[in-house]
Amino acid sequence: MRRTLLATMATGALLAAGLHGAHAFGHGGPGSCGGRHGMGMAEGPGMLPLPLLLSVMRPDQRAQLADVMKADKPAMRSLVDKMRTAHEELADRVFAPGKLTAADLQPQVKKMAALRDQLVEQALATTLKVREMLTPEQLAEAAKKKNRLRELGQEMRSLLPEPDDDSGE
Repeated sequence: MRRTLLATMATGALLAAGLHGAHAFGHGGPGSCGGRHGMGMAEGPGMLPLPLLLSVMRPDQRAQLADVMKADKPAMRSLVDKMRTAHEELADRVFAPGKLTAADLQPQVKKMAALRDQLVEQALATTLKVREMLTPEQLAEAAKKKNRLRELGQEMRSLLPEPDDDSGE
């Protein structure tokens, strides 16, 4: 059971890392760290609700979760591996000698965007399977935690100074 939870969290971390890596090449959207200070962990487009759903599960539900994760793991692993390879291919092209334009990289960027979309869709499918296991009370508890995390994120952002628009000059 504990191993399943760790595997789930590791899969989520890999997904987040793959999606965040795409953001490094100028792509926002799913997986980018939202918020004006890059603190999109508690809310925003980079937050998939799976960890919150897992936090309210009973032990018998976590046993069911093991079966779901076991079934979904090969597809997720394949997508993460493809995304990692796509990032490496893009980096190889960026650091290769010779002239390079954005148009030269466009096919690779489109490939990465499609893989990122597939990763999000796979994670969402898994999240929906987990959600189906929960009772209405558990969903309400998870929603309460989500709202509290959002409030904490807003509070953290309010403690930080506004970034200067001309700080890069």
